[in-house]
Amino acid sequence: MKLIALENGQTLQLFPLEEVRPNGGFFPPDIVDAVAAHYSFVNKPTDLLDAMQNGYKFNTGRTVIAGRQVSIGKLDIYRDGLIAATTDTATSDAVLDDLISWATDYFKLKEPITTATRKHSSAVVVDFDFPIDSALGIAKDMASLVSEAYGSEGRIAGPLGVWRLAFSTDPELQMSSTDFVLERRAQTPFSQNRYYSHAPLSTKRLLELLSQIERLVGGG
Repeated sequence: MKLIALENGQTLQLFPLEEVRPNGGFFPPDIVDAVAAHYSFVNKPTDLLDAMQNGYKFNTGRTVIAGRQVSIGKLDIYRDGLIAATTDTATSDAVLDDLISWATDYFKLKEPITTATRKHSSAVVVDFDFPIDSALGIAKDMASLVSEAYGSEGRIAGPLGVWRLAFSTDPELQMSSTDFVLERRAQTPFSQNRYYSHAPLSTKRLLELLSQIERLVGGG
């Protein structure tokens, strides 16, 4: 398997605002101006009332972490949590670490009592050595039936292949998102075996999972 691109890596960190809020409270314009300036955000909240109710949402920024310039797709600040989105979850984790460290000093935040929890989601593009069809024997028979159905109504279709594979939890279980998707990259020939995948996992774990799937597909 070859990694082609890191599409997105998002980190959500939940925390109780009342534990960290300074005794003097926050002045909303300070939050907008200070965060936007610190991370050079191109887009920042313009409606303060909406931001106070629905979160402070910043887009297209940058910072330097460990001597490396990092682009930030988005940074959302809510009453009960933070969201950072970059190219991968390790970088998004680093952005949140930086934000918390800087904001603690700048806004004089209190030390939280509750241990922070983080959730991740990732999207990547990879090239496989084998098409996923090779592990789905019955899929070839299904593709033939679809092709025959097209032909019966005068539609001409070339050889059909598996385009998308997805797994999810029964919605009756009311769990958080468990959707795993592996699908062919649009506008690329089947022979290239290029796939887009996203899942509620860290980028590192998603790449490990895709490697395991490729070995399974290849019979290794």
